[in-house]
Formats: sequence, C-alpha cells, structure tokens
Amino acid sequence: MESGSPRPLRPRPGCRDRAAAVARAERAGRRCAVLDDAFQHRRLARSLDLVLIPVEGPWPPRLLPRGPLREPFHALQRADWVLLTRRSAGPEDGAAAAERVRTEVPGTPVARVVLAPDGWRTLDGWATTPPRGPVLAVTGIARPRIFADLVRREGGAPVELVAFPDHHVFSRAELRSLAERAGRRPVAVTEKDAVRLGADEEAPADVRVLHLRVEVEEGEGALRDGILAAARGTASPPAGEVGTGVTGKAPARGGGPG
Repeated sequence: MESGSPRPLRPRPGCRDRAAAVARAERAGRRCAVLDDAFQHRRLARSLDLVLIPVEGPWPPRLLPRGPLREPFHALQRADWVLLTRRSAGPEDGAAAAERVRTEVPGTPVARVVLAPDGWRTLDGWATTPPRGPVLAVTGIARPRIFADLVRREGGAPVELVAFPDHHVFSRAELRSLAERAGRRPVAVTEKDAVRLGADEEAPADVRVLHLRVEVEEGEGALRDGILAAARGTASPPAGEVGTGVTGKAPARGGGPG
C-alpha cells in the first residue's frame, strides 16, 4: 500500500462463544485464528501463546486488583513467548524487565517491542499533520496516561485527558459533549478508539489519530519464525499434548497473567 493512502479500520461483530466462532471459521475454510486476551481460554487448543506485558508501571506487575496480572508471574512458563512492550519507558527499562523474566521463568523466550509514534491520520485513514497548540486527548484504553504522554511529547503543547473505561463504546451524547468540550482544539485519539468513533456526525470536527508502528528491539528473527511456523501449522506441540483439530497445542491448565 502506498504511503499516505487510507487504511480504514472497521469493527466486526464478535462472538461470545469463541470456540464456536473458531469452529465456524474452520468450516468456512479458514486455517488460522488469532485470539486477543486468550491466555486463560481453556476450551481452545492453540499453536502459539504470546503474552504481552507493558514495561511501564510497577515491575514486576502485580496481581489484580493492584495490577494487571490475573495469576502469578511464574504462570508465564506456559507461554511460548513473552513480549515486553514499551511506549514511554526507556530501552534500559525494557532490558531490565527482560532480565527479570529470564530469571523468574527460565527457558521462556523473550522479545522486546517498542510502540513508537509514526504520524497522524484522519478518521478516514488519510495522513494529516500533527495537532498544534492545546489538545484534548480522548481514550477508552487500559493505560490512558501513557497515550496522553505520547501526545504531549509529539506536539509539545498542553494536553487535557478525558479517559473512559477500556473498550468503551461512545454514545452520541458523549460525542456531542466531547465536541463541546474540545471547542476549537483538535481531539487526539488512539487507533483503537478511532474505530469506535467511526464516521458519526456527532463526533468532534477535528479528530486526529495517532498511528503507532511496532519495532522489535530484541528477538525479532526467532519471533517471526515462531509465528510463521504456527500459522503454517508446522509448529510442534509439546510431547503428550493433543490439539482440538483447530490448533495444535493443548488447552491451558490455568489462567494467564493476561
């Protein structure tokens, strides 16, 4: 795709029964299923388990409700890969976190990933200029302050943050309220939230979407090989484990750090 051309994101209807959804996709001829937030999902076998953990915040991450983990840190031994992500943290923080993972769960492959700003887009997906002057940052993500920090660093101007709960679906009344609150200020949103804003006529007039690129700082070659092997169905499941026919690895025996 040529640089600057729109890359629209569109919401797709979900399915509460993910095992049934994967089975239906398989019957339709699909060979690969990618599930988000599924480390704890027991009904589906899998060929590859990737666990993403942000470097930002207390380290190591804490269990719920004090942190994001849904089970103890040592449960990462079930993962095929641990991906340490960072946005605002420095590379030295990522390196220290990787060393901690290797110490706590030896033998589990670790990759380090940075999500770096890579330009701004309109809601339609067209390249646009960065917002100048004061900005209203609107989010419905798990770590809104990290996004606000990125916007502040990119524009160098004051940023007011309006944070909704993760996965929030904006009502038309909320969109009208945000438009009034923004006034003449541009509204900065994540790509995730841009999908939920869509082309609603109640959305603020000047919405700019911060596009992030993924850069693998450590482990890129081995990680790519592992993902491609799983997608091609050539990854070998651990001895004694039996798949469902959809994927090749046995269901997890417990919940995941998430």
